[in-house]
Amino acid sequence: MPRKNAPRCVCDPVQIVPPFDFTAAQRRQILDALPCVPKEESEFIAGLERCAHSFLWRRNQYSARWTQAEQNAALMEISPLARELTRRLRCLDMGAEWALMLSAGVDYLPDFADRLERVADGAARTLELGKKRTGPHRNPAIDRIMSDLKRLYEQHTGKVFSHNPKQKTEYLGAPQSAAGRFVAVFFQAVDPSITQTAISTAMASVVRARRSARSSRNVLSPIGRETI
Repeated sequence: MPRKNAPRCVCDPVQIVPPFDFTAAQRRQILDALPCVPKEESEFIAGLERCAHSFLWRRNQYSARWTQAEQNAALMEISPLARELTRRLRCLDMGAEWALMLSAGVDYLPDFADRLERVADGAARTLELGKKRTGPHRNPAIDRIMSDLKRLYEQHTGKVFSHNPKQKTEYLGAPQSAAGRFVAVFFQAVDPSITQTAISTAMASVVRARRSARSSRNVLSPIGRETI
């Protein structure tokens, strides 16, 4: 018998994550992965520990959210409920409609019924889209934290945060740059379940965003002025 999915009452619980502290061995591994000795080593490590805490909170928060099946189950209930409420509101006589408007503080009940009808239609369309999504969703926590790792790396090493998933001409999928080795060691300490491919994808996204920002600045720069 197929498992029946039902919507949960709470979809966004607040996760409590204790402060993160690297072990002495983990600190040494991170520092050894860097291309040079960082400026203000203690400040650098403290910044990484804040990144680790933020990453774990986001990871847990996202993991505790509804699955796609649970979201579909909620949408499946919303559409008929909204349509039924719309129908009932439109069946009220003028006296009951006026009394309800006064009690609820609603200016114009027919307009409220129209909006409910749009909610019902939207829920039905969203449900159809949700049915087409299969498999687990990628947790975005790694993408959200990568820009902070980039900032700390560049600030404390003076090196450019670069990404290269290749060894010579062979595509490996795992990060091969100096920055990539640093990020890989960071996640090995914080969450070993994060794959090398996921790290590469997030790093590539950050590097592309930087290139896009530079291109935009170059386009907007006055003619003759040197651009970065």
